[in-house]
Amino acid sequence: MSVPLSARPHGITGSHVFIWRRLMYQGALTAAAASEEVVPASGNRMIWAMMASDERYCELQVA
Repeated sequence: MSVPLSARPHGITGSHVFIWRRLMYQGALTAAAASEEVVPASGNRMIWAMMASDERYCELQVA
């Protein structure tokens, strides 16, 4: 089974997987340490909903 076929059922494109893999090998992707605070998924959804309803926010593309 190919990477794109494996990724597609999860809503991810094959190119995303390859980009993430390249970033991982470059050391750009790291997991949060036990002492770091993270945003819970519910808080993340709330922030995105607030941004979507407010015209002052704009979408940024990260290279």
